[in-house]
Parts: sequence; structure tokens; C-alpha cells
Amino acid sequence: MKRSLALLLAVILILVSFNGCNKKKDSSKPSSLENASKVTDFIIGDITDPDTVRPDLQKGESRVSFLAVGDNIMYHCAFTDAQKRANQDYPEYNFMPIYEEVSDEIAKADISYINQETVMAGKEYGYSDYPCFNTPQHLGDQLIEIGFDVVNVATNHMLDMGSSGLEDTIDYWNSKEEITMIGGYENEEAYLEPCIIEKNGISIALLSYTYSTNGISPSSASEAVVPYIDMETMRKDIRRVHSLADVTMVSVHWGVENSFTPNEEQKQLAQMMCDEGVDVIIGTHPHVLQPIEWFESDDGNRTLCIYSLGDFVAVMTKAANMLGGMAKFDIVKKNGDITIENVIFEPTIHHFGPSYYNSKLYFLRDYTDDLASVLGRDCYGINTSYEGLCDLTRDIIDEEFLPEFLLKTSEE
Repeated sequence: MKRSLALLLAVILILVSFNGCNKKKDSSKPSSLENASKVTDFIIGDITDPDTVRPDLQKGESRVSFLAVGDNIMYHCAFTDAQKRANQDYPEYNFMPIYEEVSDEIAKADISYINQETVMAGKEYGYSDYPCFNTPQHLGDQLIEIGFDVVNVATNHMLDMGSSGLEDTIDYWNSKEEITMIGGYENEEAYLEPCIIEKNGISIALLSYTYSTNGISPSSASEAVVPYIDMETMRKDIRRVHSLADVTMVSVHWGVENSFTPNEEQKQLAQMMCDEGVDVIIGTHPHVLQPIEWFESDDGNRTLCIYSLGDFVAVMTKAANMLGGMAKFDIVKKNGDITIENVIFEPTIHHFGPSYYNSKLYFLRDYTDDLASVLGRDCYGINTSYEGLCDLTRDIIDEEFLPEFLLKTSEE
């Protein structure tokens, strides 16, 4: 995990020659450095002396707060709900009420990541849900407004509208100056261009992969690239970008649905990534939580592996599918060395009531037995409680990463 300052300075001249992924300056989201760019094209810019702007930082230290959430899956009831909630500000689809309880936390982080499970190919494809999803692009606009900075599209549903739907989804996200899209590439050249974002003088290389596209193959007529999981390909990609940034972060859509335990393939891939110098692994797909743990390599690299963040927004049949959360951590650079610090998992619940509608995300700390008693009622007959959800979180996530309210409950 060590990076030398000399290597970073030597690489700066290389970085400015790349185009990289889609990333632009943030004009709305609060920043730890007043004039720092949000996510910029390979520019290690705005390296203001942090001691003059962030008095809480130690001398020679830079810090980026990172937040990641899991699968954002739009079933038909979600966008029908959004139509019903339309108003003057959002006259067609208003998804904002779903996220209003958690949006402040998303906006507060320097960089916020979301796994957008469903494609946004455009209304000409028709809006649809399982098994082949297509979500209104209004959702994407509103996710940006909420404060997300990085969106991942490498999922098993990324070809639900075929290669042309993926191309249109890529075009949509790449048209948005405020956000960086990873996991979908318009051609091989775009795939091979290192995607590096910068914040507060810390650069982060981003890679993304999916285990499958549900049996739908990319069209031979399309140039779009789907980044499938392949150990040797991943190893080459990591080596290609590793020396170009302070931090290497990999998003992986993997694992077994509804399993709380990572399988052997996940563990082997995680160890390989650690051995190659990856600093953070963000796992998605199982639709339930899986553990968070540290991996270590023989040469001393330490990797934070978040196996699965569960569902962020979805309408599924079990309470465990409604339990997801935010992984929050700080990326710290001091005297050229990088560490991942202050890792906390903040659990959330996607609540939906009778007839599937009026859905809303809650922090688990704010959830109640009254709400739990009607979660999915008249839809799936879900039976859960606030304490049952707390117990499930504690069963899966090591107490090292739990917020204080769950530790207190555990001790009582």
C-alpha cells in the first residue's frame, strides 16, 4: 500500500497525457478543499497546502472521505411510484423521496459511489423491470443531484436492452459532466484508457468487472466492451494502472445471490487483487450483505475487501434483501504513503409498504418496529423487526466496522 512521493511526482507528467473516464469539475457538492475539483481528467491539480485549508489535518497529510452503496435496482413499482410523486420540480418522475432520509450523508462525502444495477437506455426501449430492466434516465439525473460522484454499470443486467441499450446507457452517463461512469466502455480504446479520478491531491484508479450478463452476449456488430471477470485480464489491468495513481480501487459484481457468505472464487479473486496492490475492493450483486475484511499480501499490501453491500434500493421478497448500507472510509496520504482508515458500515433499509408503493430508504438507526411491521405487508408477507435487522447486521459485519448504536445494542 506504500507509494513514494517521488514516484507520484514522476507520474504526474504521464497522467496529463491520458483522457481517462468521464469526470468533470464539481460545482455543487461541498468539498474538503474549498477550490479542489471533484473528479477531473487526470489533473493532479489544486494541491493547496492542506494545513491552510484543513486545520484538522496533520502536516503533509491529505484526506478523501469515500462512501459506497450497493445495488440500486428499479422495479416497475419504483418508477410507477416516482410518477405518482411527480411535482413541479420533477414533472415526470420524482425519485427524490426514496433517498431523502440518506441524501445528506451521500452529499457530505468527498466521493460517493453507487452500483446502478439497471440500465438507462432511454424511453424508446420502453421502461421495464425483471427480468430485463430499463430505467428512466430521470433517475440518473436525480442521483447526480443527490450527490453521487461515481456510478458503476458493470452488472449482470447491463445487456438487458442488448448492446445498443448498453451503448445508449454509456452515452447517457458520459454526457453528464458531474459524474464518473465505470464498468461500461464504448470501445476497446475506452476500455484500455486508465480511469483515474482526483480529489484533494489524492488520485484513484478505478476498475470494474461483472461475473455475467445473464446469458445475453454482446453483439458482434457493437464496439461496446463488457468487462467480464477473468483473473488474468484483471491482473493485467491492475498492473497497467497501479503505478499511475495513489490508490487502486476495483468494483466487482460477483458472488451468489442471497448468500451471506463469500464463495471460494470471491476469496481467490480478492487475494489476487491484494497481491497485485489493490487498496479497496467494492463488491456487489448478492442482494444481501456479506462480510467486510482485510486482506494482506506477502509484500505487506493491505486491502479493504467489502464483499457485498447488499441492496440499496430494490423491492424483493425477504427482509434480508431490504437490508443494505453505506461503507464509509477515509483515504489518507501522508508523506507519500497511503492508508485506508476509519472504516464504518452504516446499515440502511429500503422500506416499502402495502401494495409495493411509498418506498423510502432509512438508516437502520432511525428505523422502528412500527415500520418493520408493515415492511412488504400485503406483498410478500415479510416478517421482521428492528432488533431482528440489527441482529442480522451484527451476524454478518464484524464489530470492527459497526457503528456505535449497534455496539451499544450488542452490549445491552
